[in-house]
Amino acid sequence: ARLVLRVLEEGNRDGGVAINYLRAEQVSKDENDRVTGVLLKDQLSAEQFELQANVVINAAGVWTDELRQQLGENKVIRPLRGSHLVLPQWRLPVAYSVSFFHPKDKRPVFAFPWEGVTVVGTTDLDHKQSSRDESSISAGEVAYLLAAVNQQFPNSLISESDVIATYSGVRPVVSKHSSKQEADLSKPAKPSDEKREHVVWDNRGMVSVAGGKLTTYRLIALDVLQTAARYLNRKPEDFKSSTHFPETDHVMASA
Repeated sequence: ARLVLRVLEEGNRDGGVAINYLRAEQVSKDENDRVTGVLLKDQLSAEQFELQANVVINAAGVWTDELRQQLGENKVIRPLRGSHLVLPQWRLPVAYSVSFFHPKDKRPVFAFPWEGVTVVGTTDLDHKQSSRDESSISAGEVAYLLAAVNQQFPNSLISESDVIATYSGVRPVVSKHSSKQEADLSKPAKPSDEKREHVVWDNRGMVSVAGGKLTTYRLIALDVLQTAARYLNRKPEDFKSSTHFPETDHVMASA
């Protein structure tokens, strides 16, 4: 959370504007079918705005395909949900992170102490809930994680009544079955077999990016900027790795 806040703060300091609850509804195009901007909608007031730009960066996570498909591109994102259980630490008093294989499918799962509780995770399955709703754990995922815990810690006898909270997130995984070279699209890979690398697409003025991990955000950002450079009258080599943040007390205090 602090890393995300720090990145937002740095963006604002460099002249950007970070706005919550503003949805990208539609891309704007010129007569040559080149992207020239985006139509935005305030989710609180329903007011709409059309912004013009030399290049649009589409970094919308699991919603990446919604804008790409407006340009005739194929769907490439496979949303995969990961869910976690939060237990009272006294019910599962682990002193450090523990990783082990699930007895059913041999996937690695974990338990770790955090802020006075114990977190157990994670699942990895296709997310079929509506993308407009907050993701949430299913009964099957609860049973799956409880089975893992009780196999690894048989004396704990953890049950659903011990769970004090759950949380879920959706990974914007770029499916290898989105490739035109993939022979059999009717048999997708198991979720855990999908690669997690990020991919960048350049679609006539809109540069889209999906996949990757939060911890590689700097590399992902550089790849995106190098791809977008030609729309900004810049050279790809203008965007090189450097220090992440300036050393300023102001930003650290606000984060």
